Amino acid sequence: MWGKLQERQTVLKTEIINRDKVKRKHQTLTEHLEVALHKKQTYWSRLKKEQKDVENLDGFSILKVVRTWTGKQDEIREKELSELAAIEAKYREIEKTVTDLEGDLADIESELEQANWELLDMEWEKLIKEKEQWIIINN
Repeated sequence: MWGKLQERQTVLKTEIINRDKVKRKHQTLTEHLEVALHKKQTYWSRLKKEQKDVENLDGFSILKVVRTWTGKQDEIREKELSELAAIEAKYREIEKTVTDLEGDLADIESELEQANWELLDMEWEKLIKEKEQWIIINN
């Protein structure tokens, strides 16, 4: 009898460890997703700003005419396009990261829903009481 109780305890302990590991992973993924969403919003704002800067260079202005005469317009335009391309690449990268994290989080949440882990703590308490009873009876 004691051997069966010990065996049940080992199995339950393993399941509890697995449950806690999945819950920690869920928490970590949630935190990473929050950070990634914040970065995504930041990059989105910067992307819009850079797009506006490029659009402003394309519009008509006296400053543009002067820069064209002095040869600076192409240099400035190239710099702005380079900044736009860099921030767009960062935005696309963080967008992919967010998508991946959301997928991973959905998988973990599905695993948490499917697992029958709500009852583990109650089973653990029941097992401990059974072991106490066995010790009292057989001691």
